[in-house]
Amino acid sequence: MVEKRAAEHEEPPSKRPKVEVGSAIAHAAEAESEQERAVGITAYVSPSKPSFQCVVKQRYTDFLVNEILPTGAVLHLTELPGFEPKRQKDAPVQQADGNGEQSKPASDAANGSTVDSTTANDSTSAPEQDQAQAVSDQQEGTAEQQPVTAELSPDDRQALVDIFGDEVTDRIVGLYSSVLRNPHKRPRDLPTIRSGVISEKSQRTAAHVAIRRVFASKLQTETMQDEAGVIAVKAAPGKPAKGARGDKSTPRDVDGALVKGKLGWSELGGEYLHFTLYKENKDTMEVLYFIASQLKIPVKNFQFAGTKDRRGVTVQRVAVFRIRAERLAGLNRSAKGWIVGGFEHKPHGLDLGELLGNEFTLTLRDVHVEGEADLTHEKRLEQVKAAVTQAGQAFREKGYLNYYGLQRFGTFSTG
Repeated sequence: MVEKRAAEHEEPPSKRPKVEVGSAIAHAAEAESEQERAVGITAYVSPSKPSFQCVVKQRYTDFLVNEILPTGAVLHLTELPGFEPKRQKDAPVQQADGNGEQSKPASDAANGSTVDSTTANDSTSAPEQDQAQAVSDQQEGTAEQQPVTAELSPDDRQALVDIFGDEVTDRIVGLYSSVLRNPHKRPRDLPTIRSGVISEKSQRTAAHVAIRRVFASKLQTETMQDEAGVIAVKAAPGKPAKGARGDKSTPRDVDGALVKGKLGWSELGGEYLHFTLYKENKDTMEVLYFIASQLKIPVKNFQFAGTKDRRGVTVQRVAVFRIRAERLAGLNRSAKGWIVGGFEHKPHGLDLGELLGNEFTLTLRDVHVEGEADLTHEKRLEQVKAAVTQAGQAFREKGYLNYYGLQRFGTFSTG
């Protein structure tokens, strides 16, 4: 009972004193200033300018870093690879009925697939559908038996003639007609068309692009290794069913041509793929290790001019050895906190220091100037703007003494 009374007369523990945010920042700044003076960081280029205190890099988006290329241009991620949406099987076809209404596609409740609407009446019976399907199959069979001729637009034909000439263009069109007439024929059973010598690299690239575009990837191109500047045009192999034996795509470049050896990479521009890496709150090596693991290549295949800070939003140029752009671009779908783009093949990689510098964009928060306590909000804002403007002007005209801060001496007092 005596112990209980003693406990009742005891004073409750005092609460932790509330610390103002401004005073806490000022105390931290003063402590850091003392440490700087202890190691000799004391001089200023413009000591007469008014000083101010602020918070730097409170958020990682407050610190933006963009590489300055050797050409003097500031690097930005200005283009991203486009992704073609997945094609849906049996896309619905809408037809108008007699009342001007459009018939809706019927849905298969069992598997969720969409069935084409072939009549204006949605209540078509199963026998009628079977009969319609039989007529459709019969029409398809008749169409296969009819001779197929390839018809090109005047612009497409002229584009091919400008590259290959009239004679080779006619032979290529004939090969395309043979592919359409014999869709199940193996490519090796069809002829191969060889062009004349195309000395200009830009013309060879245009040839690869034109063949793929005009003939809807039914034909493929390959630069002959034993005949410099000669392009072979042949029937493209049919794509096997997913999961079927032999379902392995042949390596190709972005233009559809086969990539084989150094000559194949030279058609793209070189063996090194240069790209722009945009990242947020991530270390450079952290991102490159992830990309390397996804591509199944060693991380030493990547080259860059310099690492960028983790806490910030940074843009830098990276090079990787013998990787096609579409493989790297495909990783953007699963990227978190980073993205790549601006692809370009070059014959050389990147060396450390191969840049003019970095452009920094900083956001300063909670800025305070001396003697602002008794000022109105408007006057305080004017003084803050004046102090920051004068500091920026002095920095631009005179520079600063690069002490590198306390980081030069490590993170501990001894070491």
